[in-house]
Amino acid sequence: MARPRIDSLQPGFSLSENIWGTSSWGTINNPNLEPLESKNIDVSWEWYFAEGGLLAATLFYKDMKNFEESESISVYWQDFRGATDLTGVTALSALMEIPDESRCLPDRYSIWHDIGVRSGCDLVTVRANRNGAGATTQGVELSYNQNYDFLPGIWSGLGIALNYTYSDSETEAEQGTLTTELAAMPLARVPRHTANATLFWERDGHLIRLSYNYRTDSLENRSFFNGALWNEGGDRLDLSATWKINDNFSMTLSGVNLTDEISRQYYTSLTDPGIEAEGNALDGDVTTSRTIKEWQTGRLFRLGVRASF
Repeated sequence: MARPRIDSLQPGFSLSENIWGTSSWGTINNPNLEPLESKNIDVSWEWYFAEGGLLAATLFYKDMKNFEESESISVYWQDFRGATDLTGVTALSALMEIPDESRCLPDRYSIWHDIGVRSGCDLVTVRANRNGAGATTQGVELSYNQNYDFLPGIWSGLGIALNYTYSDSETEAEQGTLTTELAAMPLARVPRHTANATLFWERDGHLIRLSYNYRTDSLENRSFFNGALWNEGGDRLDLSATWKINDNFSMTLSGVNLTDEISRQYYTSLTDPGIEAEGNALDGDVTTSRTIKEWQTGRLFRLGVRASF
């Protein structure tokens, strides 16, 4: 069992009109979020073939319910300007799926910018926190670790750690906030293939560690407007090193994201009326070219001195 994030449990909601852009926005918190519950089955095999060597394989299966997720919906909202009593108004009662010009906040962006009124009502994009009904994940994890201390001289400090995970997950199809339909999709931020490789050398207080990570595409959000938001896979290389000067001082160096990875998120259609429903982007024949966001954090280097007395 795992409790929801504290930030997600804050009561209340907020709606903000955006007269300088094409969409207003809002957030609905959920103090009634349930804790994640999971029934797990793990079967592992381990072989310690040397004092510093391990070969392992694990089969796993998880049956979860009440996992936390966010949902993005585009709706209309009531006009509360001039209201003096908002008793009984809830987040859902303030929203409308069908525009009603007698009660909705008008689309003042279109009116003021003279671009033509779309429906007469202001469209607001709302992000709501909710519990998913259920999900399962199953897969296998393979590991190999060894210290090559049988090598001569300084080479005896060499070692390697390899890890590969295959994970196949799926959430239940269900109805979300209002009448939003949530399709059966993989679990968010769970790539189907993940691999890690670490090469290290450690001797006499000196350490050099080179770590590589690879992951395939993964779901970010199964409710993103009328589709789903996905994270493009990629790889990353990190470096860390420690040089022991004496018993009291050591110098450290770290390099993060040496491959200068570019991160990207893209969109696939599920119920978008203008695009054919595409389904799961991990199944193959789905376009991944509709970029929503792309960013690059760059390489990060740190040099420091550590003292102990």
